[in-house]
Amino acid sequence: MKATIGFLNAFNPLGNALSQIDAHPDDRCVLERIARKFSHVDENGCVFISGTMDSNGRPRIGWLGRRHRVARVIVAIRDELLLYEDWKWDTRHLCHNRACVNPDHLMHGTRQENSDDCVEAGRAARGKMHGRSKLSEQQASDIIKDTRPHQVIADELGIARQTVSKIKSGERWAHLHEEAAQ
Repeated sequence: MKATIGFLNAFNPLGNALSQIDAHPDDRCVLERIARKFSHVDENGCVFISGTMDSNGRPRIGWLGRRHRVARVIVAIRDELLLYEDWKWDTRHLCHNRACVNPDHLMHGTRQENSDDCVEAGRAARGKMHGRSKLSEQQASDIIKDTRPHQVIADELGIARQTVSKIKSGERWAHLHEEAAQ
């Protein structure tokens, strides 16, 4: 049998939101622990908690013998998903804020849906934001317009001829082709 959380507090919107989740009594304790960590709400309605964060700024909590992302725990309990099935579902932040734990901003989805959210929000590593990029956006744009042989361009910039070909075909730096078409 399930029971709702009895952790209501007028000064804690996270506690109020988590209390709306129809949780199994065994899960209630972790939701109450999360609610007690409430820190603040920003102007977008994102809810933040204090405590341990991972290297990407996502809050974490110890539960069931492991460290878990708080947003994932909330979604797993709310949507009755298995927490350990990492390969089956991702936590999507509809607000595009990784640190947010507002249940109204969280939903489960596929890895592809989560990646699409990342691209839509402009957080995808593309172009010069990609860690392995050797070119600036201006250089890539110049390559697209350059009519010289690919090998000549590659030698001048110290990159592989295949890289020049992929940039010109739109396989790499595709957003520059999209912007030029608009």
